Amino acid sequence: MNALNTLFFRLLAFFSPSEEDREPTPDENRERLAVAGFALILAIFLWFWVKMGRDYTVRLPMKVEVATLPSGIALRHEVPDEVTVSLSGEGWELLSWAINPAVLSLGVEEETVVLTDQIRQQIAPIYQLTLNDVEPSALLLDLEPLASKKVPVSGAPVLEFRTRFGPITELELLPDSVTITGGESRIRELESWSIRPLTILDISGSIRRLIPLQSSPGLTVTPEQITLVQEAAEFTEGEVRIPIQTRRLPLDLNIEFTPAFITVRYLIPIEEYDQIRDRDLFEAIVTAEMLVNDSSGYITPQINPLIEDLSIRIQSLHPAQITYFEVVE
Repeated sequence: MNALNTLFFRLLAFFSPSEEDREPTPDENRERLAVAGFALILAIFLWFWVKMGRDYTVRLPMKVEVATLPSGIALRHEVPDEVTVSLSGEGWELLSWAINPAVLSLGVEEETVVLTDQIRQQIAPIYQLTLNDVEPSALLLDLEPLASKKVPVSGAPVLEFRTRFGPITELELLPDSVTITGGESRIRELESWSIRPLTILDISGSIRRLIPLQSSPGLTVTPEQITLVQEAAEFTEGEVRIPIQTRRLPLDLNIEFTPAFITVRYLIPIEEYDQIRDRDLFEAIVTAEMLVNDSSGYITPQINPLIEDLSIRIQSLHPAQITYFEVVE
């Protein structure tokens, strides 16, 4: 850097006017600065070029991935993510490694894997570098028999519907089970396999979408994606006033309710609205068991839908509770 500073100031002195010279114009000053800047950049480039042509020895990380395993064999535990290699060679080759580092594709034939030979074989065709050593020099792998197991898919994405839209069927995951292949000890512990966390926003109709499953090193999932199916529709609101009915009361027990009617607010898909004209949608029931188990004097009737093939959703009851009393004659 001292040599570069000296060169820079010499160039400035060379291009600066002497005291007896005329005052340079702004354009001349800009030209001199441009030439000085170019000379400085050229000097830095030449210095860098010379430095990179020299030989160096450095220690660098090298990523590791398992490329092949013996047939019917799996890893009980994963191999290290990377090893440290000591490399010697020209600076340009080391820079090439730093920009595009090699990955050790590990070929496993037995439990002990010597890394030096495999690394030399893989870097020789690409880099003109000498491998001095590798740390660790060998890997002791924990191998076990390969196994497969079919397990159910667990979890569900978060679905957020646009205003006035909602589901009309249960969410489906197709298929609802997947096959997991891996080490026997890991497969034995599996009870299910989950989807990846997923939120689907602004839904305004039925959807059918591929969703990814969780992944785990050393385990293979088949298939890797499953299909989410959710039927949805736009809803409209309605309300109906229905009388309170009793069930399973003793014949000598006469109960009256206040109020005697309850208003049910509900949502129904717009496309199904015409199908409910002049039809009874709900019944409000109070049973003897409900009265026996109550000590407050307030009770919420049981609302039963009377039409099973429509996607009606109860929004609210008004009033939410009613009072009752026994009529004694």
